[in-house]
Amino acid sequence: MYFSLERFEDTFAVLQNDKEETVIVDKALLPPQARAGEVFRFCEGRYQYDDAETAARKERIHRLEQLLRKNKR
Repeated sequence: MYFSLERFEDTFAVLQNDKEETVIVDKALLPPQARAGEVFRFCEGRYQYDDAETAARKERIHRLEQLLRKNKR
């Protein structure tokens, strides 16, 4: 299951899983350089960055934005 980092609140990270459920975890369970919008998998007691899934989701969002701009004209 994938988890998308929504934001940080104090010492917590607010994640959203693939079922669109909000999950709040200790910030220390994420890599120190974690940023909002990145995608992680839970493995071996920690959330590990998934660069391929992050890139795929960013590309999908980019294509949708382009389609919306095109249809707006």
